[in-house]
Amino acid sequence: MSNRDAGFNTLVSLSHRVPLDLGRSNSRKGREVMVALANLVNGQGIGQVDAAVVVANQATMGACAGATLVISGGAGAVGGIINGVTITATHSSDTADGALIATAINASVNAIVQGFVRATGLGGSFTLASVVAGTVLKIGVGTSTYEFVAVSGTTTTLGRFDISGNDTADALSLAAAINCFPILNQSIRAESVAGVCHIYPLDNTATGKRLMASAATVTVSQIAAVARCHVAAVMPGNIGNAFTIALSGTGVTVANTNTRLVGGLGGTTGTVKRVNATGGTF
Repeated sequence: MSNRDAGFNTLVSLSHRVPLDLGRSNSRKGREVMVALANLVNGQGIGQVDAAVVVANQATMGACAGATLVISGGAGAVGGIINGVTITATHSSDTADGALIATAINASVNAIVQGFVRATGLGGSFTLASVVAGTVLKIGVGTSTYEFVAVSGTTTTLGRFDISGNDTADALSLAAAINCFPILNQSIRAESVAGVCHIYPLDNTATGKRLMASAATVTVSQIAAVARCHVAAVMPGNIGNAFTIALSGTGVTVANTNTRLVGGLGGTTGTVKRVNATGGTF
């Protein structure tokens, strides 16, 4: 948990003439990638940045947009319509369909699907019932654990969510707190539906994921196969809210009757800088 305010978000698009050095067989990970980016920006090595577009200092943490296809009584070809592209799988069972649809979406090579979204048929949940202030919820990913503490009243502090409303409002606040939490939101996306905060692994694996609650007012369901397919934007930012989603097939609905992915934050209202990195200005 962090006591810091929610902070800022900056998106950067770099134009460069040689590939970013990600090591042999793209082996660089984590901090090594940050170092490679810094070297590129600083002109170290064989490459340099020619130009950049920077949307700087939007007053929020970045978050990915998402929405969910829900299967109940599926039959025949079931799936969704992503950005106008119909993607389906053959019905097996409602629970199995979530994974089958996710696999089909992730395998799509359509130019307005591939690279824009990713999907998972796995999910867990926190079901809230009159949660009181001080209740602690935890999400474990690998060796890291992230805490979310219930407080009564609006908050902009990382790791806290507001429980001053009803269960539906509380779950919405919890989902928002999870989705803007740095590092965690690269692995997990949350979605609120009627007092339930659904938790989806963006890497489409349950391995190493753990959900915990300090009070019986929160019912915890661990991440496993579910009769749902969560679709999330690959990149954080408001741009993900422009991606459309609709149902396809018998027994399929979209959670919260969304027609687009929702919840994307960052990348549109910051200060825009267009940079000629070789010395000129725009």
